[in-house]
Amino acid sequence: MIRCAPRTERSYAASFTFLIDNDGDLCMTYALTAADGWPDSPQLPAGFQEFSAGVFLPDACVTDGLDHIAERHAAAVRAITGR
Repeated sequence: MIRCAPRTERSYAASFTFLIDNDGDLCMTYALTAADGWPDSPQLPAGFQEFSAGVFLPDACVTDGLDHIAERHAAAVRAITGR
């Protein structure tokens, strides 16, 4: 029999918001809080660029497909949160 440790959920003080900026770039904004314990300098996935309120993916295009874009942003969230 295989026993798995119970999964613990952790909530964060910060939240992520997706928006389109004036240049048409898909942006993900967030604010770091010391209580979250996230890395100070995350290693973002290739193609992401930082700006004052978060990160953006300048090469994202609708023809990439929603699933592909979502996977790339999920990787960025994991990098930002250190998970």
